[in-house]
Amino acid sequence: MTALQIAAILLLWNGQPPTTAASAATTAAAATATATVTTTAAHTTRTAATRDLETRAETRAETVLQLSDAIEIASALNEVPQMAEARVARARAVRREAWAQLFPRLVASGSYTRRTETLSREITPGQTIVMQQKNALAGNITLSVDVVDARALAALSATGHSLESESYEAQEAKRLLSFEVAETFYASVLADLMVEAAQHRLDATHASVDEATARLQAGLAARNEATRTELELASAELSMTDAKSNLESTHLALEYLLGERLNEREPHITLSRDFSVPSQRPAELVEVALAERLDLRALVARRDEIDVRRKIPLLAALPRVGVQGVLTASNEVGFSGKEVDGIVQGLLTWELFDGGSRYAERDALSAELEIAQLTLQAMRRQVRLEVEQSVLQYRRAYAAHAQAETRHRIAKINAEEVRVLFSGGLSTALERVDSLLAEFEAELEVARTKIGLLLAELGIRHATGASAVLDP
Repeated sequence: MTALQIAAILLLWNGQPPTTAASAATTAAAATATATVTTTAAHTTRTAATRDLETRAETRAETVLQLSDAIEIASALNEVPQMAEARVARARAVRREAWAQLFPRLVASGSYTRRTETLSREITPGQTIVMQQKNALAGNITLSVDVVDARALAALSATGHSLESESYEAQEAKRLLSFEVAETFYASVLADLMVEAAQHRLDATHASVDEATARLQAGLAARNEATRTELELASAELSMTDAKSNLESTHLALEYLLGERLNEREPHITLSRDFSVPSQRPAELVEVALAERLDLRALVARRDEIDVRRKIPLLAALPRVGVQGVLTASNEVGFSGKEVDGIVQGLLTWELFDGGSRYAERDALSAELEIAQLTLQAMRRQVRLEVEQSVLQYRRAYAAHAQAETRHRIAKINAEEVRVLFSGGLSTALERVDSLLAEFEAELEVARTKIGLLLAELGIRHATGASAVLDP
């Protein structure tokens, strides 16, 4: 008599002795055969479910969405880059306006005057001059240019720094959007992995329910074991519902950032690549960040702009020198007798006193300059903190992922061992359910730590001013 048959006899006893040992052995053998058939059917069902997952994976491979493609779509359709480009265009227009102050200005004007009569005067006997025509026509063309204007030159320099700052901020806005897309993209991939893990748990739980039901019908197990597996099945179905809901939620968030629907496209990344602890020390990464961060460059340009503008109020105390030429044409020649005449004149404008407003404006801009300098100083310290924290986070994620893989490997071996024992009637449903739950949690933890490792790597790239996508 085999050990399995002995165990079957002990289970069949259940407070009522069997009629004969032979009948008990026969019943045990039949129950074992029934459980084996049921296990085979459950295995077939699970194999079919696995094939279905493989088919879905093949179909998804044809409609995958890579991270680089998602960032490209968001850069084209999301409003953030468009608003950033609009601000750059505005800064360019302001700079063109500053340039315009240095170029000559040409103004043409004309007039028509209708009078009741023509007015003329006799200057000498026989010589009459028309002083006013009944229909008077006049036209002027004025050309003026500022030869010396210190304020205009300073304003031009300030707009150059402003344009530089807006350009850096626009690039930084696109970069931050790419990181936001990447984080949501990774969250969507994690949600998909959670759905697959929940499906794996659900398939294994279905098989356990079938085996427990067969053993109950054969009299090899108590009712509470089948009930326990059914309870685990309900929990597995709830986990699947939550996982699918979370997947839909992450897809909606990703669609919002992309500016369009996914249309059956599934976010996909390669999780098989190896990770390693950064070879560069945090101090080296900090130096890279201070040199590469676009937001720091934007703050430097903004500070320089304010520094230049701070000088403009005092430059207003200097005189402005200009030249103006006027060409006049009229049918009222007057005493000159010329229908067309012109003049050239030099202009000097000197605002000696303005009530002290220029000094107040200078003091206000000096305060703004101090604020800008302190903001830049604080930002540099923040960048240093972000880099150091991102390195620590990556090392923590690296260690957590290694531990999660070890736990998953052990949980997988344990679940398989308990499955074999449970199929042979040598373990309880509680042990089987616990092993399935441990394997499910370990599988989820591997997925979480893998994505956490990607996010930690993304954090280092964000802190150092790099792009969100790794170079191929």
